[in-house]
Amino acid sequence: MDLIEVADRIYNNCRLLAEEVQKLPSLCEQSAQAQAAYDRELGVAIATLKAEGEPVSIIYKLARGKCHHFLLDKLVAEGKVKACNANINAIESRISAYQSINKHLANMNMEDL
Repeated sequence: MDLIEVADRIYNNCRLLAEEVQKLPSLCEQSAQAQAAYDRELGVAIATLKAEGEPVSIIYKLARGKCHHFLLDKLVAEGKVKACNANINAIESRISAYQSINKHLANMNMEDL
């Protein structure tokens, strides 16, 4: 691996990092919207179950069951945010590794002069 190849890999990873960072606000917005929808529907389900006279000890579980699709959407949205953050961290680690390799190769080239 030479300096040009390492520099090219650093550049490509920086580009990938920028793309992932651009995705994050949208994913966070989707996650927040999914959380809000779940909370809203859970509240409605709890109120409905209370009004129907369901036992208090099982209302929360019943309400969660009625809102399972909103919970699924919330969990998927949270997973996407976590995956994006993991991608960002992985790309940052690769960039750091390539920068270390670049520095080492540059020092070796300076010694050859």
